[in-house]
Amino acid sequence: MSTIRCHFSNIAWPVSILLVCCAGAAGALGACGTPSGVVDVSRVVPYLPRSRSIPLDSNPLLRESAATDAPDAPAEPDPWADRTDLITPPEPPPLTPLALPEIDRFNLPNGLPVMVVRDARVPVVDVRLMVKAGSMTVAREQAGLARITAAMLTRGTRTRDAAKIAQTIEQVGGRLGANAGNDATLLSCKVVGEHQRTCLDLIADIAVNASFPESELGAARGLVDSATLQLLTSAGDLADAHLRNLVWGGDHPRGWGLDREAISRITRADVVDWHRSWFKPQNAVLVIAGDVNTRGLKFRLSQTFRGWARGKVPERASYEPRQPTELTVRLVDRPDLAEAHIRLGHLGVAYSDADFFDSLVFNQALGGAGASRMSALARARAGALYAASSRFEFDGERGMFAVSAVARAADAVGTVKLLLDEMVRMEQAGVSDPEVRAAAIQLAGRYAGRFQTSGRVADVLVNATLHGLSDEFVRSYPVALGQVTAATASRAASTRLKPGAISLVLVGNARTLEPQLKAASVPYTKVDYRSPVGASAAAEAPSQAAAELPAQSAKEGRALLAKAVAAKGGAGKLKTIKSLKVEAVGTIRSGGQELAANITRQLLWPDKLRLDLDLTIPGGAAQIITVLSGEAAYSKQPGGVVELPADARAELRKQIWRDPELLLRRAGEDGVKVEGASGVRVDGADYNLVTITDPDGAAVQIFLDPKSHLVRRVAYSDSGAATVETFDDYRAVAGVQIAHRRKTTSADTDLDITIQKVTINPKLPASLFERPAD
Repeated sequence: MSTIRCHFSNIAWPVSILLVCCAGAAGALGACGTPSGVVDVSRVVPYLPRSRSIPLDSNPLLRESAATDAPDAPAEPDPWADRTDLITPPEPPPLTPLALPEIDRFNLPNGLPVMVVRDARVPVVDVRLMVKAGSMTVAREQAGLARITAAMLTRGTRTRDAAKIAQTIEQVGGRLGANAGNDATLLSCKVVGEHQRTCLDLIADIAVNASFPESELGAARGLVDSATLQLLTSAGDLADAHLRNLVWGGDHPRGWGLDREAISRITRADVVDWHRSWFKPQNAVLVIAGDVNTRGLKFRLSQTFRGWARGKVPERASYEPRQPTELTVRLVDRPDLAEAHIRLGHLGVAYSDADFFDSLVFNQALGGAGASRMSALARARAGALYAASSRFEFDGERGMFAVSAVARAADAVGTVKLLLDEMVRMEQAGVSDPEVRAAAIQLAGRYAGRFQTSGRVADVLVNATLHGLSDEFVRSYPVALGQVTAATASRAASTRLKPGAISLVLVGNARTLEPQLKAASVPYTKVDYRSPVGASAAAEAPSQAAAELPAQSAKEGRALLAKAVAAKGGAGKLKTIKSLKVEAVGTIRSGGQELAANITRQLLWPDKLRLDLDLTIPGGAAQIITVLSGEAAYSKQPGGVVELPADARAELRKQIWRDPELLLRRAGEDGVKVEGASGVRVDGADYNLVTITDPDGAAVQIFLDPKSHLVRRVAYSDSGAATVETFDDYRAVAGVQIAHRRKTTSADTDLDITIQKVTINPKLPASLFERPAD
């Protein structure tokens, strides 16, 4: 068996939480998180004076909290406070500059800038080609165009079709991918060092010679369109999308939501025109990092990219961000939710701002990962506030400050007041010396971790280049954090935090949330969760999404469900299913790779699941076993057996709940909400729709054939990723209709399954669901 590396990649049934094995994970755009820049770390730029341009009383949720009366942060008892026999830890060493590897820079004859970072510690090469064009360069009516273009780049060129591209990268055990963000499109490739030429040839081919086959446009549209379906099933993602729309506004690309109608109108000609306009060598940068063979590299690159000619790059449109002066509230009505998802936000900082590092530090103390004031608040109010954090988002321009929380619906507005109180306290009283020291060390440690692999180094350089940031900033990032003081961080907090003019999004059941807002005298707008983000501020405004997914009713949902159950085999048959064994063969496509798989799935009602996956990989094979047994879950990988964390166990339990042979049966259980509508049109086909929501708020959309009433399609969110499954080739097994052809599409993975054998109610020994042997 060849040596392989694995990482978690969540895709739908029957793979469940699948370990996709490959030579390594390709870095995504912005994967380096908080990158580096040209901020003057000598700190000679004077800070803005402390001021309050927006009074607190512009926010009715703060009228009861005077500046000096903000409550103290929740104190947690220290069990070690009275001990005298403890060893005092040493003072942490001063933060020092990072030792960056040597970077060789040159330009190709066509103007393409190249950066080469040689690092022979691991025999792999990571290649990134970043084009400085993304969603910020498309018109409002074409939102989604950059993403669709990126999705089509690896689906065919003038010299290779999609299958040939996948075969070429698979043969060398590599990974190839493309994705588009707000500011850039990133092509990435990772291979063993000896195959670097294959990687470079493929990157050049898909960048320069992409043919955008009409036959692939539907699949690319579907991947982008799945993001809109994800908002219908993931309350957290929905809240984030509405917050960005409120903060940036509907006239700014960062505030646009994806519109399914706009996506459906994008043509191949639109894709070709956008690619031709922005994909120019002088508007890109190529980064090669790792065990690079530099002999003759410049000449080879010149030959490889010789077909990419210079050209005029369009002028970018300029957008001004909104500058609100009062509280803005949007209530997104999702009746099935038991909790409330809370988002608070306003404009943040840019990399070039003099108080960039000070802002990072005060935010880490306020709500960053690890020990922070907001995490302490969540612990102090356990049972009412489930989680709370804050962050700065960074883009090509000034980013956004955002607070995220999940709370008991009955306590939602009270929780918002507590979060705002924390912001007021930080804005007015600032941050302490111990908090600053701890925050700087945490941030510097996380930053240094981004340089552990050649792929991450490549991502840092790509991100720095995108934002016009210098090597010195990258190197001196930890030093700049160490120079932050309580005084400078407090001054940044007083300047940057705007609790008086913040945007608030609440996603939850309006019947519970509206009385709280009215009692607090808070003006708000209400929208249906199925409406396109930003389509209208009025609750009753018409929308295309509402036309495609019409209002559903419980009565119609139950009637449609009854027909589906009868078509499946009848309620009596479904209730007798206590165990299942499904044997199948399939093909997994992810990041340009295509892997053959033999799959055996065994399920024992109600909470035991085992998945055996035999993968054919370049140069050998790999077996992966995933087991769920009640509250325990394990994964046997080529490197050994690991116990899965709580979030992975939760996703496995959801997989059982969504099992295609049990889903209709589960829909009839107590506590499950059922709604339905007839005559729904999706991707050019007509369906009847049944939406079921479990007691925890997880929703699944079931699309039924209007004639046969069999399930043809389901859509849901899997670990935050929108997932669509389609079903065909139904055959009767023990009186139950089983789809023998299935296809799953998620954001980064396609899965085709052909079922070879289904056994209903086999005798499954308990040992199958025990921890696998090493």
